[in-house]
Amino acid sequence: MSDIEQRVRHVLSKLQLKKGEREEVFAEIADHLELVVQELVATGVQQEDAVREAFAHLDRPKQLMKRIQGAKESGMDDRFRRLWLPGIIVGFLAYASQMIILRLVPWPSSVHVFGQYYSYTWEWIFAVVGLGAFGAWWSRQMGGSVRERIVVALAPAEIMAAAIAVMLPLDCVIEAWIDRSVPYAIRHPQVLVAGILWMLHCAVPAMLGAMPFLFGNTIKRTEAIS
Repeated sequence: MSDIEQRVRHVLSKLQLKKGEREEVFAEIADHLELVVQELVATGVQQEDAVREAFAHLDRPKQLMKRIQGAKESGMDDRFRRLWLPGIIVGFLAYASQMIILRLVPWPSSVHVFGQYYSYTWEWIFAVVGLGAFGAWWSRQMGGSVRERIVVALAPAEIMAAAIAVMLPLDCVIEAWIDRSVPYAIRHPQVLVAGILWMLHCAVPAMLGAMPFLFGNTIKRTEAIS
């Protein structure tokens, strides 16, 4: 335990904190003050003076806790705006556009892979390229990191992967229990191959569209704790 964390615990020991959040609050404040000290020292302030100035933030501990809580809530809201919301929208639009395109294109293209035919439409591939670009751009505008932009762009493939991860084992268990036989998906691994091909079918076009928006500036978010 660092000296700063020990001093934080001593100063804030009288605060009314829930048992489950006490350690989290102490660690959060200590990390913040250590960062303040490092920044002050980097500007030429002496270590002792930097520590003294950093601990001036604890003159009003209740107000400090409110600001930390506000920062946490703001962080959750930001994460929703830059990751979850665009990811959900991109995933929904991808599969909605697929249903529409399949109704408009009576004869999709097909390719023979591992003993079975795999159907696709160029129209939907181009739609996924556009949605991948849109998702990465949206996340970048909201301040999303490169990783978050990739996650948003790959939302259609991630939805498919989640569906396979849940449905395939469940189907195998139900089939084995009802029919008392080796499940079809195990006897015919082409089923899993088809799922993997479908994920690649989503992921590759989406990444191609997202590439121009994976790098560049993000919105600068002001710190809620100063």
